[in-house]
Amino acid sequence: MSKGFLAVTTTIALLAIGSIILAIGMRLRAPDQGNFDAPLEVLSEVQPFELVDQEGQPFSSEKLKGKVCVVNFFFTQCEGLCPKLSKEMTILQKRFARSLDFHLVSISADPKNDTPENIAAFIAKHNIDTSNWTLLTGDQGTILRLMKDDFQVSTVVDPRLHSDRFLLLDRQLQMRASYSMSDSSAMERLPRGVRRLIVEGRN
Repeated sequence: MSKGFLAVTTTIALLAIGSIILAIGMRLRAPDQGNFDAPLEVLSEVQPFELVDQEGQPFSSEKLKGKVCVVNFFFTQCEGLCPKLSKEMTILQKRFARSLDFHLVSISADPKNDTPENIAAFIAKHNIDTSNWTLLTGDQGTILRLMKDDFQVSTVVDPRLHSDRFLLLDRQLQMRASYSMSDSSAMERLPRGVRRLIVEGRN
């Protein structure tokens, strides 16, 4: 075997080994996948509001300050989209069960029919844990304003056409992201966004 052939073979082998070492090093240094998400810029600010919770008690937006929140819209007679939305909210609730500064909020898109009693029945039907999940109803004008101006989702006359989005709020009640349940990649980013805001608020 010629010395030239051995030299070429040795060079190729060393290059291959070097490539493997480099790849391993880059993988070890690679940040969490969530760091590749777009920055969570402020999209809007939620203005102060007062609604009514599932127990018929007044609920002020002040109660949400200092917490990272995920908000969605629903209505109690919904048999299609809403149970799916609630299931995703339940998954988030379990995923961040140890985070005392995390809260879920569901707001009725049909406040005329969604009385606290009807919401309580919806909670029981879907086994919703309300320890850190508040379901709200109340003045329709306030809810329409929240939809249109603060959460920037479509306002609808027919509640069956309500948004499928999850709105992510920081501790100052600023909306930082909006995730459509119909977008699988967005749903993968949702828990990463929650985690980022939880960590952000503790630094």
